[in-house]
Parts: sequence; C-alpha cells; structure tokens
Amino acid sequence: METMTFVHVFESATAKDSSSVSAILDEVFIQLKTIMLELQSIYILSYNAGCYHCAQTLIPAPQIAKRVEEGCVKTFIRHSSLVQHLGYGKHKRILEYETLFDRAMIDYATHLDCGASKCSTVLEGSKPSLPTVPTTLPMGWALEWTQYRSTKVTDNQKQYLNSKFQIGERTGKTADPTDEVSKAMRTAKDRNGERLFSYGNFLTNQQFSSYFSRLASK
Repeated sequence: METMTFVHVFESATAKDSSSVSAILDEVFIQLKTIMLELQSIYILSYNAGCYHCAQTLIPAPQIAKRVEEGCVKTFIRHSSLVQHLGYGKHKRILEYETLFDRAMIDYATHLDCGASKCSTVLEGSKPSLPTVPTTLPMGWALEWTQYRSTKVTDNQKQYLNSKFQIGERTGKTADPTDEVSKAMRTAKDRNGERLFSYGNFLTNQQFSSYFSRLASK
C-alpha cells in the first residue's frame, strides 16, 4: 500500500465548507491524474459531515470528472457539450500546477536572458595604466642562503689565523675554526681598540677549515 499526502494552504482564514472541499478535491484529482496517467476511478472515504454530501459538493463532481484533456480547464455539465468540445479542439489552457523544478528552470532562464545586459562594457580609452613590475622572481626552497666569496686571504688575515693556530699548538687546545675563530674574528680589535677586520674582510667557514687544514699538514 502506498500513501500520498497533499497539503493545501489558503491565503486567508477559510471556513471548512463545501466550497473549500470542492476546491481541494478538484486540486487533488488533478494532481493524481498528473502523477498516474492511467487513473480511471477515485473513491473517497470521508466522515459523515455536511460539507461532503451537500448540493454544492455533489454538483461539481461531474464537472471535475470530465476534465479529460490535460491542461484544459473547461468543464461541461452535459456530455454532448464535452463531445462537441473535443471535436473542435478549442481548449482553454492555463497553468494549473507549477513544480519547484519548473520554477527553478524559469528563474534560471530569466537570469540568463538578463545576464548579458548587466555586463559592464569597458572602453578602450578607459583602461587604466598599470605599473610595470618584474615578472621574474627569485626562487628557492627556503634554505639558508650563504654568500660565498672567492676572495684571496690577505696577509693580515693570514697573520691572525696563524696566531690562533699557534695558540692551539702551545696550549694543546685546538680552536674550532668554524665557530670560535669565526666569532673571534668578527670582534677582534687592535691595541687602539679599533676593529681589525671590516665586514668585507670576514672569511667563510670553508676558508677557515681549509687554512687550518693546510697548517696542520705541515
């Protein structure tokens, strides 16, 4: 057994009379005929209320039953009028039922029709001039960047490194060239308190290690 529920909402407070019942039955029959095209008979089970068996409810029953043309809203009391109408084929069609899908398709088509008129037209002379920016950007993998300078070790630097190496030879505590000597070189000062080396004279860790290795191999 299958069940189907129809909900009818009226715009204003409506009494539950025969006119309301007829309108509801008319709409329900139309919907059932739309869903089940082969539907021929409908049986109504109702309680013994006056609105179901009064004259205003019974009179529209034949009119409801004789809506045989889909979409046509004309009704006829006499069968001969119905046959004549079907022979002429002059139907009176109005939109009786609109599904949510139909409404969505209509709204979408309306949106497409008026969408082109809403597009703003940009004139050639009104284009703003944009500043030219370089398109080539530096690329990397977020690694620490170290600037290697292939500069030759000066005599002043050699003298400083030799003194540090000799201190390690005499004390037996060899200084780490990549840590201790590098830091000491950046802060080294002479007797007058002036810096021995400027920023451009700092050596790299590779230069420290190579120079100390050559001294140790002698």
